[in-house]
Amino acid sequence: MLDHDILEKLKNGGSYTASRLSGELKEKIAGIRRELAYLESVLPAHGARLTKKRGRGNGYVLTIEDADRFGAFCNELKASGYKYDGLPQSRVELICEKLLNSKSPIKSEQLAEELIISGRQLNNDLRIVRNLMRDFGLEIRNRAHYGMSVEGREFDKRLCLANLYMRNYRFDLEERHSTFFNNAENEHLISKIRRIILEEARKYNIQFSDVALENLIIHLFIIVKRPFSGESEEISFMEGTFHKEMEITRAIVERISEEFSVAFNSYDFQYIMVHIAGKRAYLADEISLIPNEANELTDELLEMVDKNYMTRFSSDENLKLRLQLHFAPLLIRIRNGITSINPLADEVKVKYAMSYEISMLAYDLVERKYGFRLTTDELAYIAMHFELAMYEVRNKKFKVLLVCHTGTCSSEILKQQVMSRFGDYISLLENCSMNMVEYMGPDNYDFIFSTVPLKIFTKTPVHIISDFLDDRNVRTVRKVFEKGDSREETIRKFFPEELFMGEISGETKEEIIEKMYAHIRKYRRLPANFYQQVMEREELSPTDYGNSVAIPHPMHMDDSGQTFSCIAILKKPIKWEKNLVRVVFLNNISKHTPDIQNYYYLLSHLTTEEKQIESLARSPRYETLVRLILEE
Repeated sequence: MLDHDILEKLKNGGSYTASRLSGELKEKIAGIRRELAYLESVLPAHGARLTKKRGRGNGYVLTIEDADRFGAFCNELKASGYKYDGLPQSRVELICEKLLNSKSPIKSEQLAEELIISGRQLNNDLRIVRNLMRDFGLEIRNRAHYGMSVEGREFDKRLCLANLYMRNYRFDLEERHSTFFNNAENEHLISKIRRIILEEARKYNIQFSDVALENLIIHLFIIVKRPFSGESEEISFMEGTFHKEMEITRAIVERISEEFSVAFNSYDFQYIMVHIAGKRAYLADEISLIPNEANELTDELLEMVDKNYMTRFSSDENLKLRLQLHFAPLLIRIRNGITSINPLADEVKVKYAMSYEISMLAYDLVERKYGFRLTTDELAYIAMHFELAMYEVRNKKFKVLLVCHTGTCSSEILKQQVMSRFGDYISLLENCSMNMVEYMGPDNYDFIFSTVPLKIFTKTPVHIISDFLDDRNVRTVRKVFEKGDSREETIRKFFPEELFMGEISGETKEEIIEKMYAHIRKYRRLPANFYQQVMEREELSPTDYGNSVAIPHPMHMDDSGQTFSCIAILKKPIKWEKNLVRVVFLNNISKHTPDIQNYYYLLSHLTTEEKQIESLARSPRYETLVRLILEE
């Protein structure tokens, strides 16, 4: 159980923050905090104390006062896993399930006897159960002479049950086989439900991700096994029509009712329909079905991103479409308190750190508009849309004008050479003589390659090449397509040599950031509250995303026109918040940087490539940094 795992960590000595325990035990921090609160309350009766230190080296510290009593307590925790009806569950989860599924109050004595535990142990477990249920707006009421029952909306009770089941739910992508519902009756029911959903989804051309499908199956399983009514409750849909969702829900309900002799009421019908609407994947040809609210939310988010990060995502029609299609079911989930599961969330935070940082604006926007806090799983899905958009920008095809002054034949040969080598980068390649340039509309091209300097002004970048593409020209043209203008010049602008600190030492992230802040002030003018803003951002959400890297930055962009990174390689890795960190990028981003997306690309490339970070740590020199980027 989790409480036993926490004690095993704390027994090794030293202090542990909740965040550190969350990272090392791979558990959500909310669950860690609940277990710590439980241990704080019960340990004094078992020969130990759990205290929280403040200041440097803060965290929870375990003090053992009676080794025998404490050892007996740890053994009891270790043995407290419980099997019921063939389902491997922790005792706390089992208590939740029994209380939620019971049609009448349950007396404490009856529950303790059934679980073969003492009344004191049951009371300890119930503290955790109450906290867990409180996350779903549920409360356990204990009436004298009657017993305990769960009070709250039927909708929230079903969500809580689904959350318990999904904690332990695993399925093989090949065999689609559940290892959680491992008795014949439940396996048969799960298999039937899955087949019915898939057959009806194909019929109505509705798609679900694998994770969303399994989650939907769980909710239908709960309704079939637990026929409780929530008729008096309201379920929230957005404005607009949901004909497809209504039709597929009706078809699924009819088939399950017939196969399992289960009666669904109108509330069950709405409940199933809202989960289908909140979990389905909208297709591009269904854009006309997207509610206006989803379109408005998309526009607001892209406007915020462009304003805060100086990007031009608002003009990216592909990104806008993908977000609209994503926000339609998301808004259904928000209105009904449904959360989505993203098995790639942890990897997204590490691999796509910059995109995840951008997605935090969606967190602010949704909380302000709806009072709903998006989970890490939901933010990771949004981050993936921005990562794809940035990938498309990096791999877009360009319109190119080729200017050659030596004649039609040589011009055509040069055009063929460029197209044969760089056709993957080019959507349109036209050539002309120098005297025809102004008639070609030069500002309508992404790049101009010319064998001679042009005599007219153009907003489009002009790059001089020779009449024959030698190796040096090939390298130049490739860099232009991949990075725009001079890549090394861009590197030195955004990652200046004077702000490369090499190896430094420190024990805490506060100490490291303070040293870097002092170093930057030798070369740059910074806002007076720069350090405070960086620490404020760390408090909101730590910036150690993995790969031994931290990328701290102020809460807000500054108006100075300076965008840069100060880079420090630590002599010894330190525990930042959740992860060990060896390389730190302290960033300042200005609202007035015209080529800001080049900066984001370089920063993302440096911070997410594990081999790059390892090389930089082995050879902490500025020349290493430049070489790593140029050789990518």
